[in-house]
Amino acid sequence: MSGILIILSPLLLLLTVPASGQNVVTYDYDNVYQWHTEINSPRVPAEPGYQTKAFLWIPPQCDSVKAVLVCGHNAMEEGIIESFEFRRGLSELDMALVWVSPGWEPSDLFYVPNGAQDGFGEAMEELAAKSGYSELRTAPVAYMSHSAQASSPYNFAAWNPDRALAVISMHGDSPLSEVLCCGHVNPYWGSRNIDGIPALMCVGEYEWGEFRIKSAFPFMKRYPDALLSLLCDAGHSHSDCSEYEINYILAFLGKAMEYRIDEDGSLKKLYKRDGWLADRWYPEHRAPESPYSIHAAPYSVYAGDRDSCFWYFDEEMARLTEEYYLRERGKKPRKLAAWQDGKRVEKIRFNPEDDGLTFHFQVRHEDPEHADAPIRIRREYGPVRILNDSTFRITFHRTGFDGRKTGWMMFDCSADSDSLYKRCILNLELRIPGRITDGRPQEIRFPELSDVYAGTDEEIRLNATSSSGLPVYFYVESGPAVVEGDRLILTDIPPRATFPVEVTVTAWQYGIAGQWQTAAPVKRVFRILE
Repeated sequence: MSGILIILSPLLLLLTVPASGQNVVTYDYDNVYQWHTEINSPRVPAEPGYQTKAFLWIPPQCDSVKAVLVCGHNAMEEGIIESFEFRRGLSELDMALVWVSPGWEPSDLFYVPNGAQDGFGEAMEELAAKSGYSELRTAPVAYMSHSAQASSPYNFAAWNPDRALAVISMHGDSPLSEVLCCGHVNPYWGSRNIDGIPALMCVGEYEWGEFRIKSAFPFMKRYPDALLSLLCDAGHSHSDCSEYEINYILAFLGKAMEYRIDEDGSLKKLYKRDGWLADRWYPEHRAPESPYSIHAAPYSVYAGDRDSCFWYFDEEMARLTEEYYLRERGKKPRKLAAWQDGKRVEKIRFNPEDDGLTFHFQVRHEDPEHADAPIRIRREYGPVRILNDSTFRITFHRTGFDGRKTGWMMFDCSADSDSLYKRCILNLELRIPGRITDGRPQEIRFPELSDVYAGTDEEIRLNATSSSGLPVYFYVESGPAVVEGDRLILTDIPPRATFPVEVTVTAWQYGIAGQWQTAAPVKRVFRILE
């Protein structure tokens, strides 16, 4: 009998039983953003014809924002920042979240000559005015992005040294590396630097490239006051985010706030001499006989090679890093495989049911010996909802239908390590057209929505129809609300919010290939009054 299959889905905490008979646990994703703004100032748009937007989430119980996490929109950022565990951690830090989609400008590198700096300033000004949290204009900023956008945090810090709290480069490269993801070329810094700003470089074990880590060492020689930390995400790949990595990132952010933010909210510069040093990570097949025999130690007494080590805030972070590495070391590998239509497949296909949205695949251990080991399937990013261990449904969301990332989704399938076997990972990517253009056209009729008063209407029925007769679906672009079927459920409003608070709801119908085209989505806005 197969083990429990744990599924992380972008909906409310739910226990379900799929057709296979396995118990399935789906974990909450908090995908609320109470405000958004369109960004007009960049001189070169990230995607011509598609408006860049900045979405803001403030912890619902937050009286005063102490810092802001700004995230790009490449890939795995979405799965991290919308996970319930991550949002809970940000809440404990009184840290707001700004998600920029699809990006400041087309280079994905926070390239100032294209207007990235102007766009950032415009976004923070507009979101501060709309939300009522005026401190967003000046609050310290931690910047995090993934892969093709993973160098943008370094560049943001170089242009904003007085405001950059910390930077996190997710599965990308070291600062000013000559070899970047997707063939990008770093901008020229001139006399700028990121000295004294904690910078975390994350690289997955299964995507390891020695050139990535080697490029960090000459950077640290050139900038001896740079504070570069390394996390090799042991047991993980390029687009794979686990609870281990989420907890590590939260710990890093918490340390940055603890050590850097003064009582008046200003930032204190950190010095390498006050932190700890720890050895680099070694791929297992190249590891010394006794990896990490030179253990982490305070800067002044570290006995290892100072030309190939990394900096950490303190003993707690250094030990946490060493433990992260040792958890997977010395264990046997195992693999997962995808199955669809009764066959093992390397790539999954979109072969929907009659509704044009629901599709199926399964994930299994390659070796039946491991069949009882639980498998997790997680939506890493994209417009999809996980219904059970083999059933998935296209569910469009706030990024709309026309961007380059529309219809692009990733499933993170994994089984945790145990005493004998390493963690195994299978990333499954699926892309569908943003719009169906063949078939008959259809139109949506969606009546205007009336304003409501805070605290009086917790649930609103949504009524929309399509000329095709197909069911109409909904998503919330921004506002303190979530959609469950045809119900709009209002969520908590942060205590210092400026009223009225707008809620933007979009009705959509994707169509059915060869029969019905995608309908033009219809947007409605109503206000929550005080």
